Amino acid sequence: MKFLDRHDEMGRLERLAERRAAGLVALWGRRRVGKTRLLAEWCHRHGGVYTVADRSAEVVQRRYCAEALSGKMPGFGEVEYPDWRSLLGRLSSEARAIGWKGPLVLDEFPHLVDACVSLPSVMQNWVDHEAASDGLLVAIAGSSQHMMQGLVLNDSSPLYGRALEAFPLRPIQAGWIGE
Repeated sequence: MKFLDRHDEMGRLERLAERRAAGLVALWGRRRVGKTRLLAEWCHRHGGVYTVADRSAEVVQRRYCAEALSGKMPGFGEVEYPDWRSLLGRLSSEARAIGWKGPLVLDEFPHLVDACVSLPSVMQNWVDHEAASDGLLVAIAGSSQHMMQGLVLNDSSPLYGRALEAFPLRPIQAGWIGE
């Protein structure tokens, strides 16, 4: 599929990847505006890992994430992770061992939070410490605009103030429809 428009948004993501900035990116927008396509293209350009959540149970969500990571880190998906802290901790150590800096994209992040309400605080600790010291770049995205904004823009949220970039994705401009 041809990648169209999104030059400004891709530019913001590219600058982070090019300067090898560790940290968190948050992106939100209504369904069918191109979040997945933008993030998948970004991952492709930088050897990243993309995974998308659904409404499955927490244990199934961790399995999906681990399987996606096994494409970059063989054997990663062969382990049962009892919680997100153990999965993210292993991710840090494996990424450090192979020199991988991301990006890791967790699309439809609100589904992960619905299945595990403690995930934002687990992510806060991980982003602040392990991911930061290992230089990992992580993006969270979702179509639940209210929830995504609340996760990164609400000063009572554990992820507040941690995003290097946080922005909405608007519908593609009409001039690109012909393409």
